[in-house]
Amino acid sequence: MLDRLLVWLMPRLARGAPGWRDLINGRYLSALAALRREYVSAEQTPLACDFLRWALNAVDPWGSAWELTKKGILRPHAADIVEPESLLREAMQRHRVVVLMERHHAPETRLFGARALGWLAAAGATHLAFEHGWQASLSEFERSGIVRPSTESYAFEPSRAAILRAARSLGLRLVAFDVMVPSGVRGLDAATRNRERERGMARNIADRILDRYPEARVVVWTGEQHAMRHTPSGWPVDYRPYMASHLADLSGEEPFCVGQELVQWPQLSGKPGILVADHPWLLERGLDAMVLHHRGAEPQRPGWLDVDSAPCPIQADGAELVQAIAPAEGERSVPVSQVLTHGSQEVRLQLAAGDYLLRGLRDADEVAWRRPVHHSLAAPAIGQ
Repeated sequence: MLDRLLVWLMPRLARGAPGWRDLINGRYLSALAALRREYVSAEQTPLACDFLRWALNAVDPWGSAWELTKKGILRPHAADIVEPESLLREAMQRHRVVVLMERHHAPETRLFGARALGWLAAAGATHLAFEHGWQASLSEFERSGIVRPSTESYAFEPSRAAILRAARSLGLRLVAFDVMVPSGVRGLDAATRNRERERGMARNIADRILDRYPEARVVVWTGEQHAMRHTPSGWPVDYRPYMASHLADLSGEEPFCVGQELVQWPQLSGKPGILVADHPWLLERGLDAMVLHHRGAEPQRPGWLDVDSAPCPIQADGAELVQAIAPAEGERSVPVSQVLTHGSQEVRLQLAAGDYLLRGLRDADEVAWRRPVHHSLAAPAIGQ
């Protein structure tokens, strides 16, 4: 439960957190240096550990971040697994609201969401309700098409930025629904504040989308407990009811709620599966389905991420961090992809076909070099 509380607190504690201000300004190497100085262990410095996880997932999710992020739990027994695309399309056609949950420290859950938005939009989705507390920054992104590290609380992480970019390219309207806790409950206990937050989230979705646009069909992107209807074992029962339950009461319609989980199941390394039917995991959480991602003990990039893309080999030339930036968004935007070099002479970024600005950073985020590249799925041609 501490992890979930810290994720909500992080942007609110940013001013006092070493490295966090660097992250929301896109200074990744400076942030890592500060966070590594602060971090001792997950038990002794949980806040610094949580920040460090986010920072490493932003720059090296299939490498350095692996040791700090959660591994998959054991394979579920008697699982009824189906193909994700057809189930999500059908859910969007049959329900006015589909709620999708991310696992905060698992970037594959966000990258899956960016792909799933295409299926949901094709099935009729018109809006993406996004767990963020400030509409102005989302509206500015809709207008400009530029994702800044500060566009929302965790937009500095490329997989989180990918969700916003996918929504805009699909024509989905972005609506922030995680408002600040009302001033009248700020002095109350944590459980009361959490209940008010859950209720406020649902009220915003109902007021700002469902009531205002009767024909709207909504994808709600959220994290952890907000997608659940029930409290799983080990969770504080006085934090419920959660957002999904409030939303059903306010709208008079049950949303279709989809969780995501990490499992030790190599058969899913090529493509995630969706757990359905009356499985104990779903019943305990009050979910309708759960996307399962294989995650073993060793670092492994999910193979399904490489569909419609190809590796782009890049000479590091002394850079500590190599980034691929969308030229249309400019150098202050969140990289489409990036990776720590760990002293290697060559690194590879997995990129879709298109034009990119490659950039190498070193020391305190000093730009070591810039190179344009037109990347094809056959072979890249890097400009000098």
